[in-house]
Amino acid sequence: MNNRMVADLGRRLPGELMIEVLAVIGCLLLMVLFLVGSLQYFRRIRDGRADPLVDPSWTADMRPPSPRHLDSPDPPR
Repeated sequence: MNNRMVADLGRRLPGELMIEVLAVIGCLLLMVLFLVGSLQYFRRIRDGRADPLVDPSWTADMRPPSPRHLDSPDPPR
């Protein structure tokens, strides 16, 4: 760090640094909550307890596959 950066850090109020730290923590918390929520939703879709969103205008090739168990004897469609 150069002397100018050190001088700028010394002029900051103590609360300004705390606000910046809390802002970073808040952003990280929001990202983690979004990730956890997405994983739970995708797990519910996989387990068949939630239906994935499907647009009626999608063709059969564009639609998500219907859930089936991996040990199912019927071949994939």
